[in-house]
Amino acid sequence: MQSARREIAIKVAAVTVFVNACVIIVASFLTEREEWGSDLPVVMILATALTVGVSWTLARQVQKSHALALELQRLVDRDRLTDVATRDFFFSEMEKRPNAHGVVLMVDLDRFKNVNDTHGHLTGDAVIRDVASLLAGNIRAEDMICRFGGEEFLIFLNRQDETTGASIGERLRAAVERRIIPVSQDETLRATISIGAAQMNSVAELTKAISLADDALYVAKEGGRNRLVVSWRDEVQDHFDQVA
Repeated sequence: MQSARREIAIKVAAVTVFVNACVIIVASFLTEREEWGSDLPVVMILATALTVGVSWTLARQVQKSHALALELQRLVDRDRLTDVATRDFFFSEMEKRPNAHGVVLMVDLDRFKNVNDTHGHLTGDAVIRDVASLLAGNIRAEDMICRFGGEEFLIFLNRQDETTGASIGERLRAAVERRIIPVSQDETLRATISIGAAQMNSVAELTKAISLADDALYVAKEGGRNRLVVSWRDEVQDHFDQVA
């Protein structure tokens, strides 16, 4: 966003320089023409007004092209269905924060296939969109959320320790459980989510943290769904030891 603002400031400055240059050129040209006589001031005013008008039109075009560029960038960076970040944008932003640390949450809608099969894919889209909005609205601006794939979301809780991260994850789970989702004028649904959590000490550990959170999410699903499971407790390892 800062680079976009810097770009438009440069373009506005360029248009301003262009206006000033045009006025100077017109003034220099006209003052050298003796035949204008007493009409010279009027002609200069008209010429200057014309120059300013052309410059204003150019400035408007710059503004429109910049707005279009921002919208195109938003379409690339934001998931079209949910308007949260795309997976690619999430990772690119995290790479800019190499020293970031906190808690990673893998979030998955429970029994979502049943929603699609019973109510149709448009209703399924409405549920995904509503849950995404609820999750995004319950984290801070410095945190990040992306649609990881299908009905799954990835959340990074910046600078949160294990205790606080687990508390936030549980709060998100409870918020979705309480939510009555409007899917049409006369129909509402309820949904639940399962969450796996993992600690991340730096962005270099992001892939590992996602894998650990995914394992914890799997245990949450196997344990009955609508649960939060954290990777730093014995429950996850105990589960995989039993499976082995």
